[in-house]
Amino acid sequence: MKNIITILLTINSLSFFGQIQSDCFNELKLETDEFFASMKKATVGLTVENLLSASKDRQERSIGCSYPSSQISTFDTLEINPTKFNTDYVIINFNRNKCDICTGELDWFIKLKKQTKKTITVVVFFKDKTNDIIEIINKYKSDIYFVTDAQEYIKNHSLGAGKPLNYVLDKNKKILYAKSGTGQTYEGLIEVFK
Repeated sequence: MKNIITILLTINSLSFFGQIQSDCFNELKLETDEFFASMKKATVGLTVENLLSASKDRQERSIGCSYPSSQISTFDTLEINPTKFNTDYVIINFNRNKCDICTGELDWFIKLKKQTKKTITVVVFFKDKTNDIIEIINKYKSDIYFVTDAQEYIKNHSLGAGKPLNYVLDKNKKILYAKSGTGQTYEGLIEVFK
């Protein structure tokens, strides 16, 4: 009987810890929403540096959080869930068509998939409509899942960051890497996979 109680307590503890991990991202999202609501009311003190600093802080604190699970449709209506891929890593990228470094990152992801001995799934979210990025889709669709017209998804998962934004999730779908902006490099990203 004592062993059964110990096992149940262990299972409940693990379940509770898992709940804390998944709530972590949601708390950061709520904090992001509150931050932007307060910024809309502010008449002084709002600077680009304030916005970038707050966004970077939330990204850093998202490391170790479970990425939220949600079902979405790709541009070709394939139903996927970024947290359900059975791969070593998942790269989630928020992108936009009129950003050279953003679309240049797609080449990084292909290179990473070839250089590492790990399995990597890449899911790229564009605010743009499918017709606006069809050339990009056609170039990379054999290696990357594309979700277009994804304004709402990006808004709910970006923690206030600009584009490009990359998350790298581990096998357990915990965030290992979260960075946005043009300061990202291929060398910095590949460090995650070593």
